[in-house]
Amino acid sequence: MILSKILFIDDDRDEIEIFGEALRNVNSNIQLVSFNSSTKFMNVIKESDIELHFNIIFLDLNMPLFTGMDCLMAIRKSPKWAKARVIIYTTSNSEKDISEAYEKGANLYIQKPNTIIELQQIIEKVLYLKWHKYDPQPKLENFVWGRKGKMVVVK
Repeated sequence: MILSKILFIDDDRDEIEIFGEALRNVNSNIQLVSFNSSTKFMNVIKESDIELHFNIIFLDLNMPLFTGMDCLMAIRKSPKWAKARVIIYTTSNSEKDISEAYEKGANLYIQKPNTIIELQQIIEKVLYLKWHKYDPQPKLENFVWGRKGKMVVVK
């Protein structure tokens, strides 16, 4: 299934710019909506009566005030957003972060790549992912993607 609308939440404006460029290079027909603060996004969830439809949410963990993990928990508690496909997209490869993201209901955990080419490969892989294997969650051994989009087994 090809996707049409992606939400990207990261407090680093450069990351947002790079992700947007990589996405346009892979498929310029996909709409990207971004928030540079999980707090701003949470206000949309709390205050909006409008249900916004996104195929995927890419969510950074390391954000000030309201962390990505806090945001993930709020998404899973929201009746309108609970079934959203959430990909944790972070620099962290901490076992604690991986376990907590899995326990809190993320669909996928991707470690941020080093280059835009690697990012484009990851995005392309996500766009054509067989999501039925990841809804509501994959097996733990398929949950984490390391650098270059390779699967990493998590204990």
